[in-house]
Amino acid sequence: MTHSSLGLAAFAAVALVALAGGAHAESKDHDRDAADAALAGQVKISLADAVTAAQAAGALAVSADLATDDGKPRYEIELAQGDAVKTVFVDAMTGAVLPGEAAGGDGDGEHDDD
Repeated sequence: MTHSSLGLAAFAAVALVALAGGAHAESKDHDRDAADAALAGQVKISLADAVTAAQAAGALAVSADLATDDGKPRYEIELAQGDAVKTVFVDAMTGAVLPGEAAGGDGDGEHDDD
């Protein structure tokens, strides 16, 4: 092969690897979407009802997500009140607002990464 043929072959190989990686990422996204849909089908409390429960203290919900904690579905809702933002967890089966400790926090209702 000549240098231009080698360069073209190398470019084609890199392009194929990049395409395969993209397909793998799309597959993971699809799997995650399917898992999220399955989880959403199991809950008894709607997202709207969870947000209403979380806002009962007068704060405004700015984001909400359905997740699991030890295999139990729960909503994680970020609330803004004044300059403060805190995270509240709502049991997706009962609608109960969970205390911070039950959600893996230190009791302040905020998400802890450690």
